[in-house]
Amino acid sequence: GSWEADSVTGQGRWSDELYRILGIPAIDNSNLSRLISAIHPDDQVRLQDALREVEHGLTNTSLDIRLPDHADGSERRIVHFTIEASAGNDNSRTLRGTVQDVTDSRAAEAHIHYLAHYDPLTGLPNRRLWISRAEQALAFARRNQLRLGVLFLDLDNFKKINDTLGHPVGDRLLSAVAHRLS
Repeated sequence: GSWEADSVTGQGRWSDELYRILGIPAIDNSNLSRLISAIHPDDQVRLQDALREVEHGLTNTSLDIRLPDHADGSERRIVHFTIEASAGNDNSRTLRGTVQDVTDSRAAEAHIHYLAHYDPLTGLPNRRLWISRAEQALAFARRNQLRLGVLFLDLDNFKKINDTLGHPVGDRLLSAVAHRLS
């Protein structure tokens, strides 16, 4: 969806798609305060700050904003705002931008991040994340002249469990151990 508004009066125009994305009825009162009130209360100040920055000279910006929770309990939506400004003839500025629903793409990004850093079976950090965290902990310990210990756990005869009872049973055992460790 797209929108534009006069930076002084706040009055402007919204596309029909913007009303649909924000989940509010289309009316003639399309202004910046209505746009701000249509988003999650915890993100309203962030959007106001972004609008103010663009209005006062930042060429453009973009940010992700949450929409309010739905009464029906459905998933909270995330929208991506782009904001830009242009100077008018009377020294006023017109703010304009787009709003795109990015809920699904942000969820996919989070899932990819999870798969890259955690073991899907146990939910524990994988080798790559563990090494990264261990390097950070070692650097912190060195800087602060602290000691650091590492505990190594092994499941005795785990190969025998997999070979005799099958991998599904071994997977359940690994999941149970991970759960207990967590």
